[in-house]
Amino acid sequence: MFSRIPKRITFANVVMTLALVFAMGSGAYAAGKFIITSAKQIKPSVLAQLKGKNGQNGTNGTNGTNGTNGAQGAQGLQGAKGDTGPQGAQGLQGAQGLQGAKGDTGPQGAQGEPWTPNNALPSKASEKGTWAIYATATKVSEEFAYAFSLPIPLKATIEEAQIGLNLQVGQLGAVCPGTVAKPEAAAGQFCVYTKTETNAELSTILNPEGPNDGEVGKTGMVLVFVSKAAGAVHITGTWAVTAP
Repeated sequence: MFSRIPKRITFANVVMTLALVFAMGSGAYAAGKFIITSAKQIKPSVLAQLKGKNGQNGTNGTNGTNGTNGAQGAQGLQGAKGDTGPQGAQGLQGAQGLQGAKGDTGPQGAQGEPWTPNNALPSKASEKGTWAIYATATKVSEEFAYAFSLPIPLKATIEEAQIGLNLQVGQLGAVCPGTVAKPEAAAGQFCVYTKTETNAELSTILNPEGPNDGEVGKTGMVLVFVSKAAGAVHITGTWAVTAP
């Protein structure tokens, strides 16, 4: 019996049903005269009374889970290399820096050693060296000479050179207190030390600078030896001079 009742009930159906009930209640005359087929046939004031209140909002549904990330797309092809751009214009030249002020002249340094050429040997200063004669005499009393040239000249001549053979310390006294291994000379003295003296003896001392032989000149002297016999002549030694 109830199978013919429509399964879908709408607001319009409800309104028309209620309107029909009200109409039937007001009298048979009304029931015989009016048939309501639309909600538009009902007065708005009646519809307002029939309209129910809004129901409460339903609870919000839970958020769905996030979907999985999609697979990474393939890398795009590398673009072609662009053309080289034109060379930029040359930059402006920088301004020239200021010239620094000239520094003051420094003080004169002390005199160095050894002394510069053309200077005389200072007082109490010494010069030292070695000397030798190797020759062959063809006869007795044949002369052989050796020149002593001083690198730094003396201020004045020295009256006499002191000469000794195989000297020991102090053999010539305070004038020449050294040895052939350690030549020394007192102030104002020229000392000649011999280590070997074979087939020769001293003859004279020459001063090439002046008229007086036997003196040591400002730039040196010459020793003259004579052979004792024919044959080899060997003389070796050292020397020292100290300015007065």
